[in-house]
Order: sequence, then structure tokens, then C-alpha cells
Amino acid sequence: HNFEIIKYLSDFKVLGKPILIGPSRKSFITEVLGSNLQSRITGTLATCVMAVERGANIVRVHDVKVVSQSLKIMEAVKNFSPDKSTERLIFLANQNGGVDNISLQVISILPA
Repeated sequence: HNFEIIKYLSDFKVLGKPILIGPSRKSFITEVLGSNLQSRITGTLATCVMAVERGANIVRVHDVKVVSQSLKIMEAVKNFSPDKSTERLIFLANQNGGVDNISLQVISILPA
């Protein structure tokens, strides 16, 4: 039932109250990933990111630093502005033959 709660956590937002979740190192994680400490931390990171993405306001965890770092990355991806990428592509295209060259710039930026 823990996976179901996380999956449908956004449904609880209708209550209009802050949502707290405490998945840190819980047994439902070990059922999937095993009981070693690294697996439990990895599972905690995944469940926290998914819970916050679905509307959790507070996460209770043992490993504050790594969860905080994971949530910062999630926010960076979520708040990434495609306008900056577009501006960069146009700038590179103009330096290398004009806007007709944008597709070549995309190919040169993407990793092989």
C-alpha cells in the first residue's frame, strides 16, 4: 500500500493541508531493493523525489543531505528554462553560418 500512496499522493491535495511523508529506509523499499544500507538510501531518494513531485510538502528522512541534493536536482530539472537553450542554439547557429544551421548545432551539443 505504500507504493499506492506515493503513486496517488497528489489526490490528497484536495484536503488543503500540507502532506508529510516519511519513507526513509522503510521495509517496503527493502522488499524491492534489498536490505543493504545503500539500497535503502537509494530507495529513499527515489520515493522522496516522487513524493515531492506528486505534492508532498515535508519529507522525514534519515539522510538529510543526500535527499536535499536529490530534491535540488529535481527542482533544477523542473524549473529548467528552454528559453536559455533556444538562445544558446541561435547564438551558436549565428556564429556558424546562420539560423539555417540550428539542427547542426543541436547535433553538436547532444552527447554521442
